[in-house]
Amino acid sequence: DHTVIMFPPPGASFTVPLVPDARNCVYVTDCTEHISSSDGLPTSTPVEVPVIVNEIPTPRDTAGWSFGVPIDRTTWTVEVDNVEDSDSTKLARYAKEHAIDDDVTTIWHTRWVEPAVPMPHWIKIDMQTEHWVDGMVITPRPHHGADCAYCETSNVQDYKVWVSADNNVWGQVAEGSLTFVDGQPQTIDFLIPNKVRYVRLDILSASGDTPAVTLGDIQITESLRDIEITGGAVN
Repeated sequence: DHTVIMFPPPGASFTVPLVPDARNCVYVTDCTEHISSSDGLPTSTPVEVPVIVNEIPTPRDTAGWSFGVPIDRTTWTVEVDNVEDSDSTKLARYAKEHAIDDDVTTIWHTRWVEPAVPMPHWIKIDMQTEHWVDGMVITPRPHHGADCAYCETSNVQDYKVWVSADNNVWGQVAEGSLTFVDGQPQTIDFLIPNKVRYVRLDILSASGDTPAVTLGDIQITESLRDIEITGGAVN
């Protein structure tokens, strides 16, 4: 199969290369799919086409794109729906900032001490500047071997990912279910790169059928290109 996703600017003309003897699927979009506003009403706010990026990452594909480039987290801030705060020691140990501190040995954990906070949970990241985000990498809490019964529980399982440029209008870019093995990172690929500042992970269920969730690290990646697009395609 050969799939081409087009996001041309208004009035652009372009040619789609087709592969002989293959099922060619061509989509032309203004990136308004799955868009919703904070008040639940539909909106048709389009996503802008890519612009020139000064940084030239490597390796690049034949069209000059680099995908899955980690974004610098130095200035990021984070919000969550709740954290384990039954005492001051737990509040420090399981703080929300541990999710973006580039240290997989520190963890964010929602409240499990009664009364536990039920599902769903969410974590929202403000990257402070806009990026063409294309994916997310989630690393669970450290795995401590076969004798650690709790290590296989409370990991992110069913999820949805949303993005926003203004923290008001949100578009869904991914959904699915993760299965973690021995604390290994898991990658979530977004439907299409979007130029946004905010990324929110909605956690709908966790392994072990627990109401609490925990994770060690979240990284967001972006797509970069060293030349300007004027109506091309992403293959």
